[in-house]
Amino acid sequence: MCAFNSSCAPRALASLSRIAALLSGALGVSAALCAAISAATLAPALAQPASTTKTRSEIVMEDQSRVFKGAEMKRQQLVEAQQELERRTARLKRLESEVIRRYKALRLVQDELNGALKRARAAEEEEGGGEGQSASAEQKRRERAQEIARLSQQYEKMKPADAAGVIEVLVKTDEDLAVDILKAIKPNKAGKILGSLKPEIAAQLSGQMAAVRRGRRGG
Repeated sequence: MCAFNSSCAPRALASLSRIAALLSGALGVSAALCAAISAATLAPALAQPASTTKTRSEIVMEDQSRVFKGAEMKRQQLVEAQQELERRTARLKRLESEVIRRYKALRLVQDELNGALKRARAAEEEEGGGEGQSASAEQKRRERAQEIARLSQQYEKMKPADAAGVIEVLVKTDEDLAVDILKAIKPNKAGKILGSLKPEIAAQLSGQMAAVRRGRRGG
């Protein structure tokens, strides 16, 4: 026996038609009236939709679709997490490089300040005079020239802004050394360093460097 749906309607109509004919003969009711009653009885059942029960394959496909969507979502989350990790790693490397760069600049300032202090003490001792003073002065000139050469090389390796920051500190303790270092640096790099200095300090050092050049030409 089939479930009552549209596929069973023809057989049901045929059965009702036979019943309507029997009732018409037995009760003396017109066949048309009996047919109308039969149709009204059957109409609600015929109006019912066909069964919507899903097949096993459809259920399996839906389950697989949910699994695939979940896996894709997890994969996307992992990709985003990896990208964020890479961004943070790159940021840490930049910060590390900045810290190392600043540390080197501070060490250079410290070395120059220590050198200025030594020169000041040596100058005080030299004022006392004595035998061998000329030899001592010549030795100090050679040491100063070596120091200028060493410092100028370090300044050329630095970024102009960083070198300018160190020069601004050095000017306060030994302006002559700052001028000598800038003269020893390649003109292109020296110009960039001067351009990164505070305007008043740049003008001060540029004037000193010009005076030294004029003095050499005059000599």
